[in-house]
Amino acid sequence: MSACVDQEFDTPPGKAVQVEDISTTTISALKAMHTVGEDGTPIPAGTVVKGIVVSDDNAGSFFKEMVIQDASGGVLIRINRGDLSTIFRQGKQVFVMCDGLNIGDYNGLIQIGYPAAGENIDRIPDTEIDNHIIEGEFIGEIVPNKVSLSDINSSLYSTLIEIQEAEFEDGLIGSTLAIPNGGGTQNRTVEDCGGDKITLRASDFADFAGA
Repeated sequence: MSACVDQEFDTPPGKAVQVEDISTTTISALKAMHTVGEDGTPIPAGTVVKGIVVSDDNAGSFFKEMVIQDASGGVLIRINRGDLSTIFRQGKQVFVMCDGLNIGDYNGLIQIGYPAAGENIDRIPDTEIDNHIIEGEFIGEIVPNKVSLSDINSSLYSTLIEIQEAEFEDGLIGSTLAIPNGGGTQNRTVEDCGGDKITLRASDFADFAGA
């Protein structure tokens, strides 16, 4: 028995991406709406900010959060979904529709998310992600901004940087970046020859925890 079967299948169309620039403000202007230490600030209706994804949760160093940056600065977005890099990979442009969102801070780091009591903000619910995060084009590999420890200030927070001419302090010789499967996070001090220091925070769940 034989039959005529069409073996040519249509290729499913790819998901449409936002090409036109629909942003209404920059990341730095958005962050300026909030004063660190105060309660979360409602973002005005109609506000749209665009940025390029610079975080990557494939190695486990980010959890249910995404970091984007533009030419003016960077900001962290709290999202109640894991494995975000499978959709919003590093180098992809996104548009954040800010209606109904707040901008707040945690330990001085400004973040975007859902309204919550006090200065903290909640993660954007999984069911609401498509209403707030719109995929744009893939821009390409992101080149980190090369800086020294003395260059680091709040304008560089939540942006991709590469620290030059620095090393871990002597007391950390033989230590790992974190404790594999330790269940928390670890702080490691990085310093330069001029005495400038910064704390590197790494997750025990990261693939490189034992490095």
